[in-house]
Amino acid sequence: MELVNAVIEYHKKNGHYPPRYSADENIKNIGTCIFQLREEYHNLRQKEEKYDEFAKILSDYDPEWFISTSYELGVYNANKLIKFYKEHDRYPSKYSKDIVEKKLNIWYLRQRQLKRKQLGNDTATVQGKLYPEVEKILSEDNPEWYK
Repeated sequence: MELVNAVIEYHKKNGHYPPRYSADENIKNIGTCIFQLREEYHNLRQKEEKYDEFAKILSDYDPEWFISTSYELGVYNANKLIKFYKEHDRYPSKYSKDIVEKKLNIWYLRQRQLKRKQLGNDTATVQGKLYPEVEKILSEDNPEWYK
């Protein structure tokens, strides 16, 4: 905080930031620090721009690449399931030749088991968690999705 106050005072007094090259050692140190902060800021912005470009290309290729938690995956799959149901007027099939549909079916069956276990209607030893947000998404169009 002391450094910040020194920079502000210097700028108020002189109308510019302390230079890196000064005969006064204190001003020189503050100027060097400001220079390094600016460099770091610009490097971060460049990295951020590269990340944004990379993220866009990857998202166009695979919209699931950014998912990093089971909660995010649950919400994503719940929305994907609802979209699938609305487009096909049925739930995904485990007999489908489409691998994406099969995976969605496996996820859906697991959510059903978790809900039934929650209600005490299933004695399966299924592990995992049915997130409230996932249950809400699944229940919006079909309150009895788990039957």
